Amino acid sequence: MIISSDNVALQLGKLEQRLLLSNSHSELENILSQLHRLGPGKHYSNINSKWQIEKSYAFILDGMGNKKTQDMLFLLLVKAQHCTQIKVSYCLCFLNSRVLSVNYGVTAGLT
Repeated sequence: MIISSDNVALQLGKLEQRLLLSNSHSELENILSQLHRLGPGKHYSNINSKWQIEKSYAFILDGMGNKKTQDMLFLLLVKAQHCTQIKVSYCLCFLNSRVLSVNYGVTAGLT
């Protein structure tokens, strides 16, 4: 089965939109997996120009070899930052615990 470039572009657009709207760790991970299958080697951390992290964090993320891991950690950091700005504490705690578990294998006891 041949997938036209229009269909791929449409699928990428829909997945990127879902990425923007989601705060669920598992959903973010699922969406990123799908995006990286459709567009391997591409970074998806730049789909929202308002997403920014400190340069020191960006430097650390850039040093990681796996683009999917880089994107996942970046997304968790910016989503947690957004939750802080709008003061959604449960969302913030959950996303921060996921950053720790992805980075260090640490679990904070949140489900």
